Amino acid sequence: IKKANFRDENFSVSVSKSANEVVATYTKDETGMDLVIRLPASYPLKPVDVDCTRSLGISEVKQRKWLMSMMLFVRNQ
Repeated sequence: IKKANFRDENFSVSVSKSANEVVATYTKDETGMDLVIRLPASYPLKPVDVDCTRSLGISEVKQRKWLMSMMLFVRNQ
C-alpha cells in the first residue's frame, strides 16, 4: 500500500508509506487540527516523531498538552 485514506464527517486519516507518515485531520465548526506522525527509517530503534502542523481555534497551551500526550502514547506502544 503506497497510500491509504479514511474520511469521516469531522475526521480524516491519510497514510503514506513512501513518506513513512500518517496525517490525521480533525475539524469541528471553526476549529481544526492536523497531527502528523512520522516513522524514521530506523524505526523501532528511533522513536516516532509527532508534530502538529495546523491548529485553528486551539490555544497554544492546550495544543502543547495534546501533542505531549500523543507523543507519550505513541512512543510507549
